[in-house]
Amino acid sequence: MKAQIKITLTLELEADTGTNLFDIGKDLAADIQARYGHKELNLDGYI
Repeated sequence: MKAQIKITLTLELEADTGTNLFDIGKDLAADIQARYGHKELNLDGYI
């Protein structure tokens, strides 16, 4: 049996003009998925 947990994470990002915060969010999601695996963690559509 698999356990399921829902975690809501809110980040406040501040950057210099010209920095794409959307790309930073996507990179963060990719890093988390790489560490824990796509099967266990699905962030697609939330970033």
